[in-house]
Amino acid sequence: MLQHIFHLCRFGFLLLLSFTSCQAQTVPRCRPSPPLPKNPPPGIVGLSISRDVNTLVSAGADGNIRFWDVVTGQVRRTLTGHSNALYRAIFSPDEKLLASSSRDTTARIWDVATGQELHALTGYRCAVKSVAFSPDGKTLASVGNDGVLKLWDVKTGKELKSLVHSNSPDVDVSIYSVVFSRDGKNIYAGNGDGTISEWETATGRETKVWKSHNDAVLTLCFSPDYHMLASGGFSDPTVKLWDTATWREIRTLAEKKTEGLLEQLKPIAISPDGKLIAASIV
Repeated sequence: MLQHIFHLCRFGFLLLLSFTSCQAQTVPRCRPSPPLPKNPPPGIVGLSISRDVNTLVSAGADGNIRFWDVVTGQVRRTLTGHSNALYRAIFSPDEKLLASSSRDTTARIWDVATGQELHALTGYRCAVKSVAFSPDGKTLASVGNDGVLKLWDVKTGKELKSLVHSNSPDVDVSIYSVVFSRDGKNIYAGNGDGTISEWETATGRETKVWKSHNDAVLTLCFSPDYHMLASGGFSDPTVKLWDTATWREIRTLAEKKTEGLLEQLKPIAISPDGKLIAASIV
């Protein structure tokens, strides 16, 4: 793995690998996922950390969610229920719930205190790539390789809306990443056709679409003050910064590509003070 570190002199940012993760995914088309092998490796695909920095939650390639003690490095407990590799496992705003997304075509909601699965959220044909809680924790957004953004009532597990960015067979209709605005009134989704969509949460209307990358937008991440949105692309391993007041591009962060090597952007993250950005490229 090649770790690419960028220094933003003018804006005072430095890219390192740490902080609150905004995980990226890498499957470019909707197709049935292969089943887990008989003895799947427990690789880690997604990470989330509690506010008190005592607990790390990992989304495993073996379909298991693990809670780790940050101090001792020991696994406190393991949640099972998914039948294929996981992509995301994230805390709700109050950290009482956990949401996960998986290749098994489901998203799930879990009770953190008991480890009990509360809801299995279905209706996808292909892998569910990412999930995001609304700021008030009442709504969960999930997105998948079949190009559908679904909104769910967290308390009941009932589907509220199902939104489709594109039905065109000529482009990648997958949706890879999703985030809510600070007030929860809008949702931003990173699409397989290289665009970012803005949706109204209340109406389900797609109000804005703009081209951001040459290929799939694998990851989206707001700065802590929500003044900036960072996006990461698939075949163009760049991080782009967007001003959320104007939605104009602030800057593109990239290093010179290695000739003959396909470089893909994986996770990006922004530090709590907004001064550091992390990116990992493989």
